[in-house]
Amino acid sequence: MGQGLPVTYVRVVGVERVTPGTARVSFTADELPGLLEDRPDQQMKLCLPRAGQAAPRLPERSADDPYGMRWYEAYLAVPEAERPWMRGFTVRSYDREHNVMAVDFVLHGADGPASRWGAAARAGDVLGMVGPSSLYARPLPAARRMLLAGDETALPAIATVLEALPAGTGAVVYAEVADA
Repeated sequence: MGQGLPVTYVRVVGVERVTPGTARVSFTADELPGLLEDRPDQQMKLCLPRAGQAAPRLPERSADDPYGMRWYEAYLAVPEAERPWMRGFTVRSYDREHNVMAVDFVLHGADGPASRWGAAARAGDVLGMVGPSSLYARPLPAARRMLLAGDETALPAIATVLEALPAGTGAVVYAEVADA
């Protein structure tokens, strides 16, 4: 697809509750090995289907639209009642041997589409995925010690950064979570 944000579909192969308020959803797709890198904090967008849709309705990518700008315009042109909800996530992990990507969904309750979807996710469900892209990769800074802070939705990104720290690099993490 060239540079820019790739667009593909991913299929659920497993769901695990890592805490009462977090579901870890495992996905696969033939395209994952070419999209995911061995680096921390890989961010992408997941496109969730609307009620009554088995899979989200996504526009096709065009070879002459390397950065996805026309794709995004086509996405916005999908009637709102049919347009998938798009939410940002961090890849929690990728098992290259089994071609399985894990993404954590914080279950805030029934108010948001991602929380609702994550709480009900089942093997075989299909989502759209936009990204990740190495265009947005940032190297970890050289430091003896790092400060990482965020709420519970930032925990997957924080965890991947901690796992990637060089030996001897210390870290302090402040995380705001809803409950114990």
